[in-house]
Amino acid sequence: MEGIGGTSATAPQFATTLTIRSRHSPYEIEVYAKILRTITHYTSQIAPEVIDLLQQPGVPLADDFRYDSPIDILLGAEYWATIMQAGKLELTSSIPPLLNSNFGWLVSGSMMLTPSAPSAADMCCFTLEEQLRQFWEIEDAPIVSSLSQVKKLTPAELECETYFTKTTTRDPTGRYVVRLPFNEKVSQLGNSYRTAERQFYQIENRMRRDSDYRAKYHAVMRDYERLGHMQPAKASEGSNYFLPHHAVTRPDDPAKFRVIFNGSQKTSTGISLNDVLHIGPAIQRQLSPVFAGFRRHLVAFMADMEQMYRQIGVNFTDIQYQQILWRYSPNDPLLAHYLTTVTFGVGPSAWLALQTSEQLVADKGHNFPAAAPVLLKDRYIDDVSSGAESIEAARQLVSELSQLCARGQFNLRKWASNEPEAISNVTHKAEAKSFSFDKDGRYSKVLGMLWETDSDELAYHANLPEIEGTLTKRKLLSYLSRIFDPLGLLSPITIVAKCLLRELWLQPVTWDAPLSHDIKAAYNTFRSQTNEHLHRIRIPRHVGLSPTVTYSLHGFSDASETAYACCVYIKVTFDSGKSMTHLIGAKTRVAPVKTISIPRLELCGAVLLSRTITSLADTYPCVKEQRFGYTDSTIVLS
Repeated sequence: MEGIGGTSATAPQFATTLTIRSRHSPYEIEVYAKILRTITHYTSQIAPEVIDLLQQPGVPLADDFRYDSPIDILLGAEYWATIMQAGKLELTSSIPPLLNSNFGWLVSGSMMLTPSAPSAADMCCFTLEEQLRQFWEIEDAPIVSSLSQVKKLTPAELECETYFTKTTTRDPTGRYVVRLPFNEKVSQLGNSYRTAERQFYQIENRMRRDSDYRAKYHAVMRDYERLGHMQPAKASEGSNYFLPHHAVTRPDDPAKFRVIFNGSQKTSTGISLNDVLHIGPAIQRQLSPVFAGFRRHLVAFMADMEQMYRQIGVNFTDIQYQQILWRYSPNDPLLAHYLTTVTFGVGPSAWLALQTSEQLVADKGHNFPAAAPVLLKDRYIDDVSSGAESIEAARQLVSELSQLCARGQFNLRKWASNEPEAISNVTHKAEAKSFSFDKDGRYSKVLGMLWETDSDELAYHANLPEIEGTLTKRKLLSYLSRIFDPLGLLSPITIVAKCLLRELWLQPVTWDAPLSHDIKAAYNTFRSQTNEHLHRIRIPRHVGLSPTVTYSLHGFSDASETAYACCVYIKVTFDSGKSMTHLIGAKTRVAPVKTISIPRLELCGAVLLSRTITSLADTYPCVKEQRFGYTDSTIVLS
């Protein structure tokens, strides 16, 4: 099966015969249908005003347009003559004509809400295979050091930063209050009350059926009210824009329950809130250098900024764009409420949170000279992971960090350290056990990995699932992506998974077609070995650095017909002359699907090594004479 632009669709594996009945009469028709996982991702986005016009006495519609429902059935043209009747109605010039059918009246035609409104269908001339195949291609972009070279901002990003500086204020408690960075499209934002209302009713229906879901949802909203992060809106103050909201959970951790507010929901004009907002520049550091820096310190600690977004207020002028509908009981009136803080799901929220934390350093960092650079360089979103070379220095740094964050009303919590004395003045026993990864309390999670603080080792956990039903390309990719390895220390394992996917790409298999027995057997073997042995791997967190040692970086690259890779070690030399080495980073790439020569792959490996060792030199600065690269390829050396 093919779609617009020659795109291939999943081949249907099943078919059925079904009966379709009218909502208004005894009429029914039997059709033969092929079964697909998804017909289309399109859902109707009809403005509430149009829906009201379509509700005419004595004109029963075949479908109910009040709900944004997915397309369930796609009928072929062979049924058109069977279901159609004589009759045509034209209500207004802004609405397509209605055609009579045995199912009821059909809306037939196109409808443009505004000249700038997007069309309901977009032509897509590339496949998922083509998108994901880019994963295997050789990277050509030059590496940019995260610290030595500052990214050039676009005019829109510069405008965001200037607007933030001019409009950000602080309330009497020291909390930052920001403005939303609107762009020139703000006047085009339409009405979204009906959409928010319909989605709330769907949530309310689920809460009726699921008491656990209801209890968790209510608990989140009561927490918003208790902390003053949500307040009733007065009818005379509010706008016609409302944020729909819903809850998300993690399948592997049902206890994680978060309410998300959908700033991307289209309004009556086809424009969403996120469409009329600047997103802001990308100022978040990458995870790898933050994690590499965490391994430098003899005494390390980590903490989490509690509800980071919600500690930042939004100016009253802009909270009218953060209206939601809410009630605790179907017997209560459905009322509008304002969200008074930076909100999940609104486009610039991540940038506003990070920019605010940097503004805090600019405003108060001079009073805390040790903590200021840590909050800039050793933070990944809301996680702070840093350290010092002694317990006393770490205690002082922890104290400064807590005080600096408190100046902006940010609270650091979930502390952990390989030396409990370093955080003894900011933790309590009850807290120390509240965020452990396992029931024995052995591990803490740091930047997505496991940290056994007693032995000061990094550990891994992966539970690759058994194959459920038929193994497909889609399932296999989902299974193999569960191994999280930000520094590449598991490269000898993850490259096996990458090569398995590369082998799969050489076969003409669609996303949901059954895979061969050989692929299934290879996955089962990989799964069994990984689940059995991965949890046994321990990596020393500390790489041995101290003020009294010297060190150098040593990198190696190699290539084969299927992949090329590099790894970098740090060699630490003590005053006694003894030395030790630690693996600090590795990268792997599978060879492109199109066959290229081994010498060229060796060159690719050398380039990958050069980029990797250069990026690590930001975290482990040393003179160029102390960086060494090794390869066994004479072509590369020549």
